[in-house]
Amino acid sequence: MIGVVFWSGALAAMSACDLPTVEAELHQLIRRELLRPMPNSSMQGELEYTFRHVLTRDVAYQQLPRLPRARL
Repeated sequence: MIGVVFWSGALAAMSACDLPTVEAELHQLIRRELLRPMPNSSMQGELEYTFRHVLTRDVAYQQLPRLPRARL
């Protein structure tokens, strides 16, 4: 389930960005301590991430308009 945890490949597939660009942006969010990489991914061959704080996750998801958020 994308939400509590998510994968770089899934984000690249849902966006107009390629995988290296997505991973570079995710790395910036890790440096800013907004995201945390998971040591072991539940999807083989994918990097898995989670938000450091549930409130950060909630604000990030609330920034998506309702219809696109429902489709994603």
